[in-house]
Amino acid sequence: MSKKGKFNINAVSIPTFSVKLLDGKTVTVRAIVMKEYRNLLLSKDGSEDVIDHLTAIEQVVTNCIVEDIDPSKLTAFDFENIFIKAFEFGTGTKDIPVSFQCTNQVIKNLDGDEDESVIGPCNAVIKNKIVFDKIVPSIADNDVPEEMEFKIQEGVTVTLTRPNFKDTAFFNINAQSGETVIDNIIRHFKQVQVEDVVSDITMIDDEDMTELFDRIQPTTISAMHSYIINIPRASYTLKMKCPSCGKRYNHKLVGIEDFFI
Repeated sequence: MSKKGKFNINAVSIPTFSVKLLDGKTVTVRAIVMKEYRNLLLSKDGSEDVIDHLTAIEQVVTNCIVEDIDPSKLTAFDFENIFIKAFEFGTGTKDIPVSFQCTNQVIKNLDGDEDESVIGPCNAVIKNKIVFDKIVPSIADNDVPEEMEFKIQEGVTVTLTRPNFKDTAFFNINAQSGETVIDNIIRHFKQVQVEDVVSDITMIDDEDMTELFDRIQPTTISAMHSYIINIPRASYTLKMKCPSCGKRYNHKLVGIEDFFI
């Protein structure tokens, strides 16, 4: 029998579930709640800055992991997958609609005149959806170590750290602003060891860092760059057909910023 009185807010629980990580381990996650969902909408619709929305996504994952795990240590795919699962369980949404404009070049009549025509983009809208259960890692090799040591020469090694979600999500943004390959590598620089002396990034000034990388062979720079960009991320391939001209597309989305931004 019910009675009047002040209710116990702690009796209102949030459902939790398990998410399997790429290394086979599982992490307990709770569903997204209304406050977080509202913040996501505000960051997406109320700001022109993509970084604001990515930061809101990062905060959701941090809030929703109920175990003692540092989200910044997760692989980019694991981080994105946790967000997608928390979003799915909290909203009851199994997919999200997407639309694209057909870019296929077609012959068009000028103002309805059948005797005059031009070639231009179809521009028809193609509607589709991303099904959450079919999102997969972007690359097959998921075994990316948290750190990687690169031999520069005998007795000299440089250690880089694996990019996390924010690093990989911001990669394209930074590239568009003119960031070089070396700049990107340095952002993931942990330390250099010369014989028995180890210097971390806080101990190296800009001039010495520049000179260090000027002395590294291009093949090693290429290997370093490959390590930090070949990170598994959430991916989904859209198979679409234009309803107007019939052009078929296989469009691969990579990274959560392709899905939700």
